[in-house]
Parts: sequence; structure tokens; C-alpha cells
Amino acid sequence: MTFNTEIFDTDGFHDNVTNNTRLTIPAGLGGWYMIGGSIDFLGNSAGRRVLFIELNADPARNIVGIKIPVLDANASSLNVDTLYQAVAGDFFELRALQNSGGDLDDIIDEEAAPIFWLAKVG
Repeated sequence: MTFNTEIFDTDGFHDNVTNNTRLTIPAGLGGWYMIGGSIDFLGNSAGRRVLFIELNADPARNIVGIKIPVLDANASSLNVDTLYQAVAGDFFELRALQNSGGDLDDIIDEEAAPIFWLAKVG
């Protein structure tokens, strides 16, 4: 998912133009981080919805994720978060997938979703 708007970014973790899918740990800021994201999908009664955070563009390094079956035609909201020890240069990407059988947009809510965040906690 691409993100081209920031609420705040104190240390240059994100760039709205270059690699705008990533939150990257800057030099000198390794440590423990809370990392999370959310997305809301439009309603559709088919398939599954998946949201996960991937480390360093390596599909084998999904550090947290959620997969839900869709039970009705209502909108689907997915949220993930985790605590992770990162080193300078590590980058995280929020990935959302769906298999309804066709295109299915996310719901844009400027105050809630989609959102991708991290906060250094130690």
C-alpha cells in the first residue's frame, strides 16, 4: 500500500515520494518499536481479507498478520499491531490482500484508515 500523506513524522521514517510504501528505521534509531496498521474494505460477501506487515520486502518475513473470512456483504475492517526489535535500515510495509473475485477498493477515512504507523518504545 502506498501512503502519500503524513500525520506526523518526527525522524524521517517515511518519504511521501520515494519508497512511499515503507516505514524505514533511520541510522542511530534501532530499538524496540510498536508497529501497526489498519484498512477498511468495501462490502463484498465473497472471499477473504488479509492484512500483514512485511519486513524488508521479504514475503517470508511477515512479522504480524490477520486473515478473516467474509461472512456477509458488510464492510470489513482489519487491524494489526506488534512489538518488534528493529535495526537501522530495516523497513516495514503494510500489505493488504483480498480474493473476492474482482476489484475491491479500500474505504478512505482520513481519521482512521488506511493507516500505517510505528512508535519507538525502547
